[in-house]
Amino acid sequence: MKKINDIIEVLGIKSPLVIKSINSLINQNKNKKTRKLILNIDEEVKGQARPRVGQFRSIYDPDRRSKIELSNKMVNILNAKYGFKISNEKIKGKFKLKKRIWKDITIKIIHYRQMPKGMAQRDKVLCLSSIKKVDRIPDIDNITKYILDAMNESIIIDDRFIWKCTVIKKWGLEDKCKIIIKYNKEF
Repeated sequence: MKKINDIIEVLGIKSPLVIKSINSLINQNKNKKTRKLILNIDEEVKGQARPRVGQFRSIYDPDRRSKIELSNKMVNILNAKYGFKISNEKIKGKFKLKKRIWKDITIKIIHYRQMPKGMAQRDKVLCLSSIKKVDRIPDIDNITKYILDAMNESIIIDDRFIWKCTVIKKWGLEDKCKIIIKYNKEF
């Protein structure tokens, strides 16, 4: 609350009515319920490939098919684990959805990269304890783009509603990805 009062003071807001309405909005925001969804994908999630130019100079996405498969896996997890009723069918280019996430979305992506087979035991311990960082491809921006594109329209309405995204690359015993989605419960 002190921080908000400092901001009000810096902006020079003196009207008690405006200050009261700001404080009531802040209290409403604190009381909102958020929901947390955890998606565990037990396979390698590759990074977004660069767009390619086709035979007739048209630009296309080489990962389109694999993004659709990833999207279907995420939808199936949400349907089974959380009781969402999302259909994988598209009608006139749009997904047929009863529920979609669209308010105050924060996403945390933890990408586990399998350690190389010939790695020494000492290095494996350093990797699993996160002392030794992942320096292999795919890049963080490509992982993020790939996953957000797969979620776009199928799980969330549009990725413009995501206001915070955290991506972490870690070493693991196998390739996998954990996605944690937090959002405002109001649909």
